[in-house]
Amino acid sequence: MNASTKQQTLVVSCPDSAGIVAAVSGFIAERDGLLVEANHHTDLQQSWFYMRNVIDMRNSDVSFSSFKAQFQEIVEAFQMRWSLHSADTRRKVIILASRLSLCLADLMHDWQDGELIGATCHYVTEGLDEGPIIEQDVIRAGHPCDRQEMIRRGRDVEKLVL
Repeated sequence: MNASTKQQTLVVSCPDSAGIVAAVSGFIAERDGLLVEANHHTDLQQSWFYMRNVIDMRNSDVSFSSFKAQFQEIVEAFQMRWSLHSADTRRKVIILASRLSLCLADLMHDWQDGELIGATCHYVTEGLDEGPIIEQDVIRAGHPCDRQEMIRRGRDVEKLVL
């Protein structure tokens, strides 16, 4: 395997059912892949499964394209939506922050620690969100948070800030 594709990120979502984790981790192990990072959870209200694995394939003889082609059998069995990216693939990202550089630095630092939900209170001016900031705060929300939990956490941080 090419050194540039030795680490891959596999992202999966599908209807929840028994055996998904076993099928995916078994598939990786059978190809001499190592799970460097493994995260999964189920949205119980929607009965929808989510998984993100970082895979080290340096000991594998399976090429990136072969891995993708062979994984298709599992994709079809579990009706998966999925993506596989090499660690060296540059991802497109948009970051919105105020003009102050410290805001961007704080955002990048917090982003590395997990998903953020935040609120900002401004003095009222003619321009939306242009008044001086009175107070702001963020809280973390990890992968296990479903939509309702994120809404609840967002309301909680809003109450604290306002």
